[in-house]
Amino acid sequence: MNHLYDLRIGAALAVLVIAVSVFIGWPGMPLPALANGDDWGMVEVTEVTKTEAKVKITFVDDTATGLVHWRFRITMPEGQWLPLPPDPVSVFGGLSVFSIARLSPGTEYELQVSLDGTFLESDTLSKNFTTLSPDPSVSEVIVEKVTLTEGTVVITIANPGTSYKTVYVRYRTDDSQPWSDLPINTTTSTGTATKTLLSLNPGTQYEVEASLGNGFLATETASTTFTTLIPRVSSVSLEDVTTSKATVKVTIAEPGPGENKVHLRYSIVPSTQTTWIMPPPKSVVGDATAFALTGLAPNSEYEVQV
Repeated sequence: MNHLYDLRIGAALAVLVIAVSVFIGWPGMPLPALANGDDWGMVEVTEVTKTEAKVKITFVDDTATGLVHWRFRITMPEGQWLPLPPDPVSVFGGLSVFSIARLSPGTEYELQVSLDGTFLESDTLSKNFTTLSPDPSVSEVIVEKVTLTEGTVVITIANPGTSYKTVYVRYRTDDSQPWSDLPINTTTSTGTATKTLLSLNPGTQYEVEASLGNGFLATETASTTFTTLIPRVSSVSLEDVTTSKATVKVTIAEPGPGENKVHLRYSIVPSTQTTWIMPPPKSVVGDATAFALTGLAPNSEYEVQV
């Protein structure tokens, strides 16, 4: 009987020792500073993405249990230290693993881990890491070299990297009309891409969109509008003026490849609705033509409209 009683006492003591051991390891109990200064452990940053990273703290003492403090900041330009919950973090068996979220893509950070929150050099581990670069995206679209029937779309790509990317372009006359049947695509390995739109209608406004995906998601698409040109008179000059004659020279901007019809009228100043004289219009291929005016009144001022 006495022997059985001793075994029961021993079991009770074992339970008590285990209970005390668990109590000592509860979060909130400080980790003792080690004599080796910053050799007390190692910090690693793994699984880094554009906005997140995983932190692993390993203690030399693989029985260490308690709490450890941490903070991080942007390195360039040097920013303020930013703790994010949970702070502090728990350490069990000489190891702690936690994650950092809401980071900025393509940014270098400095991470510090401290035994007691003072972040003195002697009790602090430090590690720099850089998040992944942001995904390429279309940041701007403009249209250059606009003519009567053509326009060159210039696409600017943010965070282009060095890999080849396919840029998709579509266009329409206004939001009540469908987009062009199939997106036009072009490939680039730089931060810009160009694509020329053909067979457009003169004097027409177009909306154009460019994207790195043929789904044209809002987050990866930019757009602009442009208007094709129409033939127009850009300048009028008078030459060979005599007492009764004059030559009117006309220059046409954006004449296009086809034929344009140029109309002219003239009248003695002051002009009225009934005093305009209108010679037959001229059919012109190219950017210039001339009208010969005759039967003018001597010493008279004329107004000419083309």
